[in-house]
Amino acid sequence: MKNSKGSLLILLCIYLCSEIIVIHANKGRNVYIAYLGDRPHDDHHRIVESHHDLLASVVGRKEEAAKLMVHNYKYGFSGFSAKLTESQAKQLAAKPGVIHLLRDHGFKPHGTRAPDYLGLSTQLPDNILQRTKKGEGIIIGIVDSGIWANNSKAFSDEGYGPIPARWKGKCESFGDFNASQHCNRKVIGAYWHRKGATAKGFDPKDVVEGETASPLDLNGHGTHCASNAAGSEVSNVTHKGHHFGTFRGVAPRAHLAIYKACFNIKPNAVDECLFSDVVEAFDQAIHDGVDVISASIGVHYTNGNTDINNNPNFASYHAAANGIVVVASAGNMGPGPKTVGSTSPWHITVAATTMDDGIAVPITLGNNITLMGVPTTGMEEIGLKKLVSFDNSIFVKGKTFPSDNKFLVEKLKGNVGFFPEFSKLSGGDKGTIDNLYYSVKKVGGVGIIVDVIPSNQITYDYGGKEIGPILVSQEVSSQIFAYARLCNNGCTVNLAKPHYVSAKPSIRSSAADFSSRGPSHNTPIIIKPDIATPGVNILAAASVKHQLGEHVDNGWVVLTGTSMATPLFAGLVALLKSQHPHWSPAAIKSAFVTTGVNTDPHGAPILDPLAKSGMAGPLDIGGGIANVKSASDPGLVYDMQPSDYLNYLCGVNYSIDDIRRITRDQNAVCPPKKQSLMNVNLASIGISGLQSSLTIQRTVTNVGPAHSLYTPQINSPIGTKIFVSPNALKFDQHVHQITFHINIEKIGNVEANAAGSLTWTDGVHNVRSPIVVLS
Repeated sequence: MKNSKGSLLILLCIYLCSEIIVIHANKGRNVYIAYLGDRPHDDHHRIVESHHDLLASVVGRKEEAAKLMVHNYKYGFSGFSAKLTESQAKQLAAKPGVIHLLRDHGFKPHGTRAPDYLGLSTQLPDNILQRTKKGEGIIIGIVDSGIWANNSKAFSDEGYGPIPARWKGKCESFGDFNASQHCNRKVIGAYWHRKGATAKGFDPKDVVEGETASPLDLNGHGTHCASNAAGSEVSNVTHKGHHFGTFRGVAPRAHLAIYKACFNIKPNAVDECLFSDVVEAFDQAIHDGVDVISASIGVHYTNGNTDINNNPNFASYHAAANGIVVVASAGNMGPGPKTVGSTSPWHITVAATTMDDGIAVPITLGNNITLMGVPTTGMEEIGLKKLVSFDNSIFVKGKTFPSDNKFLVEKLKGNVGFFPEFSKLSGGDKGTIDNLYYSVKKVGGVGIIVDVIPSNQITYDYGGKEIGPILVSQEVSSQIFAYARLCNNGCTVNLAKPHYVSAKPSIRSSAADFSSRGPSHNTPIIIKPDIATPGVNILAAASVKHQLGEHVDNGWVVLTGTSMATPLFAGLVALLKSQHPHWSPAAIKSAFVTTGVNTDPHGAPILDPLAKSGMAGPLDIGGGIANVKSASDPGLVYDMQPSDYLNYLCGVNYSIDDIRRITRDQNAVCPPKKQSLMNVNLASIGISGLQSSLTIQRTVTNVGPAHSLYTPQINSPIGTKIFVSPNALKFDQHVHQITFHINIEKIGNVEANAAGSLTWTDGVHNVRSPIVVLS
């Protein structure tokens, strides 16, 4: 008996000591992602075994490798993530076959009028929605914070046929996610990819407040994005007392597959999307058979890394190689240059613009002229008040309102202050406007009217009922100012209750100030962003337990960001994909870029008041605002197959061995002379290193009438002269592709990032390529 107890104590000691050793060994470990290229074959079990063998060659035993393994990527490409010490990571990085070893890091998750604004009105006679069957049969994968579908009509599958037979995914109940309630013929798949988050501290057994161990969306970001892309039609939508009419996603008959890869891993934290989890989501989506992937996530761009090494770009490469169109957000770090993310040539990067709609407060002046302002709170009507106008001379040190000045106090008490030049001081910054408002309120003023730079949109805030700052454009401000000069001390204003207004030509569209701009740090020659869609004050479905609970009403919420623009564009891709199912991702991208519009639905140019010209350019909105009707019949496309990315991979200095692993082409060979990235066959044209002259080439594929003749229209960037050869493109039943050359000459001073365009036209189709001469 004593011997038994002694043996038990020894075993217990061995067990506890081993646990202490394991705990100690895990200290100093981080999750690393090993990217090994395309999968070498289709035997998933053998691929996983090879991952364990490779890891075991570093950590010593396969048993230890199994404990340290986090993910196995085996469907769309080959790779794994594992918990390693810095020393082990260095050893693994040096192993043959390891193309990249990346330390895991976090990404951040980046309305009813939007479809009509994008040309998808159901009232138009030539209705693109009907021609594309509203995206029926197309599957959109949403990589985000999950889904909460059972309480929203936006995810109804009423009238849907069977789930496409090619779908290989699944939707299973897990934890508090009930598949029978949240999945149907609309939402056909739901996963949660959490092992990377778990390795960083997210414990599925002890979830933090505002999170759940399942595909369920408590953040609300993923639900909003999913309904933007493919929400079903819902009539009579109201939100915070405003009537928005009929809601619908851009492709209201498309299916949705949900890949939750973003989690609150700490209490009260902002969602974080671990790189290793996002990569697994892409891998699963490739296996499942989605047609489009929408990823409204990103990181701050980092100098020194090639594109495939930054963001989940190697995963998106393999998605594109499998025919999946990847749509990614440009980011919300604008309006400064070189802030754009998602810069690889194989996916589509989406910028955000404003629309011609919004919540407006009627401002009726004493001369009975009514103008529209933008409220910043859920204010009630205040009725007739005295209007007092102030110029910038009243401010101290630029932006401080002298609230201790008795004269100003007397003038403002009970009245509305009008500050027509404040944007010159504040730049339209929300914080300085708020400070001004509270200073005026402190001295008894009931509100302020402030002019703002049009690009500095401030999201409508539904919290509170006080008046808050009322923002007006410089055009409206000038009309109020003209009235104020004539009425002297008898100026009055009536501020009515805000309401929703739509399709107003007076509400000018502009590049959103927060939308990240190009060029990129890493490969500026690849012009980004590619395209733009609305992203300001977008109404869509809300999670029942949305983090912004006070902003949710009747199951809807209004959000702003390139995160909103991205799924809207993914819906457009779904429509185009349903009409042209065999077009490659590159052809679809080209079709949108070359047919993008630089005017709003009323014909007015898209603004960017921060630009020298005052107009948005290619580094702000790419080819322009997406136009799916024109993209469905673009005439010509700049097409690429996976093999065509060879020049890009060679140009960013991948070894031929790595390129063969990435492309699964054992015959791949880089040209003897390094090719310029300017020759990558993209619709947008970036020019770099222009000293006197240079020549680049492009190849176009005819997807219009077999017999076509195209001639060029050239808008040379200032300081340059552009010629093309040949000067006409003639297609027939035998000639489907033509290569042409573009010669750029420097003839004067070239402005920084000067923009122009090359348009091939046959009289019906206008195939416009943005051109930027990078400085």
